[in-house]
Amino acid sequence: MRGAAATAARRRPRAGSSLAARAALVAALLGAGACAGERTPAAIALAPACEVGRDPAGAATLDDLLRRSPRAPTLRPLTPGSTNFGFSRDTFWLRCRLPEVAGHPEGGPAAGWILELTRTPEEAELFTVEDGVPRRQVSGTTLPFSARPVPAPRISFPLTPSPGLHEVFVRLRSNDTIVLDPHLWGSTAFAAKELRARLVVGLYFGLLLAMILYNLVLAGWTGERTYLRYVAFQGAMLLYQACAEKYSFELLWPEHPRWDAALGMAAGAAAVVAGMWLAQGFLQTRRHLPRFHRAIGGLGAGAVALELALFATGSPLIRTVLALYVVGAIVVVAAAAAAAVVARVSHAWAFLVAWAFLLAGTALAIAGSIGLLESVAWHDAMMLGSALEAILMALALAARINTLRLEREQAQQRLLALERAQSIDLERQVGERTRSLTAALDSLRAAQDALVRQERLAILGRMIAGVAHEVGNPLNFSIGGAAELARWLDELPAALNDRTGPASGSDPRRLLEQARASLRLVDSGNERIRRIVDSLRGYARPAASAGEGASVPGVLASTLALAGEALRRAHVEVRQSMEPTLPALRCGPGELGQIFINLILNACQAMAEGGRLTVDATAYARGVEVVFTDTGPGVPRELRERVFEPFFTTRGPEGGSGLGLYVCREIVARNGGEIRLDDAPGGARVILLLPIGAPHSVNALPMRLESPSSCGT
Repeated sequence: MRGAAATAARRRPRAGSSLAARAALVAALLGAGACAGERTPAAIALAPACEVGRDPAGAATLDDLLRRSPRAPTLRPLTPGSTNFGFSRDTFWLRCRLPEVAGHPEGGPAAGWILELTRTPEEAELFTVEDGVPRRQVSGTTLPFSARPVPAPRISFPLTPSPGLHEVFVRLRSNDTIVLDPHLWGSTAFAAKELRARLVVGLYFGLLLAMILYNLVLAGWTGERTYLRYVAFQGAMLLYQACAEKYSFELLWPEHPRWDAALGMAAGAAAVVAGMWLAQGFLQTRRHLPRFHRAIGGLGAGAVALELALFATGSPLIRTVLALYVVGAIVVVAAAAAAAVVARVSHAWAFLVAWAFLLAGTALAIAGSIGLLESVAWHDAMMLGSALEAILMALALAARINTLRLEREQAQQRLLALERAQSIDLERQVGERTRSLTAALDSLRAAQDALVRQERLAILGRMIAGVAHEVGNPLNFSIGGAAELARWLDELPAALNDRTGPASGSDPRRLLEQARASLRLVDSGNERIRRIVDSLRGYARPAASAGEGASVPGVLASTLALAGEALRRAHVEVRQSMEPTLPALRCGPGELGQIFINLILNACQAMAEGGRLTVDATAYARGVEVVFTDTGPGVPRELRERVFEPFFTTRGPEGGSGLGLYVCREIVARNGGEIRLDDAPGGARVILLLPIGAPHSVNALPMRLESPSSCGT
């Protein structure tokens, strides 16, 4: 037994390999070479002095092993290099012969010993037999942390060496990896080892926390969502490693081991999904690799669904999580390779290198968990790969952000140049279009003026006959009076030479009185002709002179004089109702006369069988309201807005050009007034709202007028 112990002591301790890996991690992360070179406390590897047996049914007891009953499993030597049994649900019995440890330099009977097993068994029972009396200790991952014999992440048992203690029996059962590589530690060395292990793991967690906080600050500062993806992935990895190393169980909920298993499963799935999410954002798969983008998204959703299903069925945690890691890592590496080679994404190579470290650590972890690697500290390998990936990804992310900013600046410069070119071209096009529109507008205005002039000439043509009749009567007065005046003047010389006196019938005084009467008849006819000519001249001159405002009564009287014959032919009676004093309007007499003549002629055409036209004029605060009311058939409600459109008429091709009311609206709007058409009892009513004041330019904007009839129409 002493030879076996000596041989075991000369072998490189398996726990030392784990600690060396952790020391290498510290050196890689912090550059502390002293930590890597410092020796770890020695431990006695008991594997060469152990025998192992499988109990698939799990029915064997300690008594069966001691009596070698048929139910006892067959014990075979635990071969060094074959202590990793991978995933198994069988029950294992381990028999270990203890060496003489009283003179060991790391401890002794006074200090006590710790038998360390592994971190994964759900149930672990240690049996010792001293002087024929069996003693039992219970531990395992299903027990609360306070119920473990040794408060440590790995399942361990305390031993008190005594002269009668020569061997121990261990019964193990787990749904996870089974590693049967027990080590015997002195209590002092065990405490030092745990302290160093916690230091290394703490450095790993501190590194990830620092990376998370730093990139979280960058995310808030720059607004880049890729930093948030990185934070989500590293946070999930940190949480999973905390569960795998059992520190979350020890520090957060030591009395609820099931919570830790559930959290580890959820954290593993979250790490897979967050890693795929990070790859999508970092590699910009949506833009460069749409098929990989959909594949990664589908795998992420499938990973979540699979994890939920496995959680519900209680399947092994490590096996599931590592399988998800493998699938997700392979797909992401393939996407990164495609982005680097096919899509020519510059920062894809950095991502590929960083992810390769994580994939390598994951591969080592899987190899150790399924038994392909002997006693490899696979959790440490995953931590090492994760730490290197976190550092390289942070650097790659910073390089990517800088590249994206440079590309964004270049794109902005190109955009500004393009905008300047487009602005110059747009200014040229706008200039050409403005000149074209100006020419078209001038042409339209010329055409409109021509149409208005044609309409005015058409109205003048319709009034020629009436004007001729109006001028004919006073002209006859003038002609007749002039003939009588000539006759009396011819008789006057003879009467002056006649000396016989009045008895002769040629009294000069009477002849002079007759001549004066004839002259008055001539003057009356000429005055009437002058008024008609002045009315016609005012209508033919629509533009107002500077400071010349129109008087509603005067313009209406002149217009009625021009339209007198049209009113008599149509048998239309005109009634006027005007206030005694009306202010001068803003528009000129010619413009107002054109409005009045159009409305009067429209009323005559509407009342073909005769009727009555009433003209009311009322002054108010800001203007004058003139209302033309006829007794014609009226205008249907649906046509009231259209009657003001150019060329619209309801009287057919021979009834007019359809420009009369359009011209009226243009004149009224140009002078800041309003015109509208309403119903009237037994006819139609046109309301004019015309502002008072000095005439203004044709470009003045119309203003809203409130007239006395606004509320009732």
